Amino acid sequence: MNELELVRIDSIYGLAVNDRYIFAARTSGLYRTGDNGNSWQDMTDSVAQEDSIATTAVITAGETVIAGTNGAILWSDDHGENWRLVGMASPPPLVTSLALSPNFAEDGTVFAGTAEDGVFVSSDRGEQWIPWNLGLIDLDVDCIAMSPNFASDQTLFAGTQSGIFRSQNGGKTWQETPFPMESAPVLSLAISSNQIIAGTEGNGVYVADEHGQDWHKLPGLEAFETQAIYALKTNGEYVTVLTANALIQVRVTDSSLDILCQFEDHQALALAKTSQHWLVGLMDGQMAII
Repeated sequence: MNELELVRIDSIYGLAVNDRYIFAARTSGLYRTGDNGNSWQDMTDSVAQEDSIATTAVITAGETVIAGTNGAILWSDDHGENWRLVGMASPPPLVTSLALSPNFAEDGTVFAGTAEDGVFVSSDRGEQWIPWNLGLIDLDVDCIAMSPNFASDQTLFAGTQSGIFRSQNGGKTWQETPFPMESAPVLSLAISSNQIIAGTEGNGVYVADEHGQDWHKLPGLEAFETQAIYALKTNGEYVTVLTANALIQVRVTDSSLDILCQFEDHQALALAKTSQHWLVGLMDGQMAII
């Protein structure tokens, strides 16, 4: 069953949840709701230098909330009650994606992908950001995903306009994977314990082993291959795929699929999961609760 809540007419580029709130990265700033979208609070009022700060990505870890903007990171350690704005570099990079270490509480490591400046890393909970791009020959990064065993294997992947790159030393150096270049760009990535899944702009979904080798197309999604795959979530057995106008669950073992929701008059952009519902951010500023 679907419920559409009108938030504000500006696009939702990212959604994230914690045990209290839903956060939405939007054209007009970063917003927070504690009542499933019935009311929203602008989180950027206290740090904005101008009318608004467009936010393009958001993630959470416990009480920590991190959002990406043009050239800076918004950071809160208290559910968004207080914020600081941390500059990244000059000229300012446009943050496209964020990824937290699975052991963030201990190591404080977070990665940011940017539109033209590659990957930045912070190992001190966002106080300082360093570009780590040795071997990353395509600096147009659309998505980042980290191994669930990052603490021990130091592995992460970056999806770019030309393919997928892998780092096995925490982002210090990168190597290109054999992802088919003709199927790029790669807009979304998801990793389970034994596989990595990649969503493309118009060529469907690809699956490889956890090392990013032996890529093959996930069957069953032929009707959606002309659409952008904006988000992926996986638990190993199932992968949930967000296309421009549908939310689909695919069973990896037999490629059977279930269309959870279709957005006939909307374009989807962002996906998050609560304990009971899927949340979908739409281009026209609405949020679907599924």
